[in-house]
Amino acid sequence: MEAFHSPCVFFETTIRAPPRIVLQDVIKSFATSDGKSVLAADWVNLSVGDRELVALVGPSGWGKPTLLRLIADL
Repeated sequence: MEAFHSPCVFFETTIRAPPRIVLQDVIKSFATSDGKSVLAADWVNLSVGDRELVALVGPSGWGKPTLLRLIADL
């Protein structure tokens, strides 16, 4: 029995627009009242395209609001 080879080839032709939001190698730290440094974001990379839905999920203290503030430029 011979193998069947389809003459049809399908290509995905989706044209992707550049991302709307890009975070590249983001590092953010805060100084505490006693002068120590607390790292809130460590080499974060994120790319969000048009019409994409993204959720930031993680334990308390992992910098989720900090990233949102950086994106909002607050």
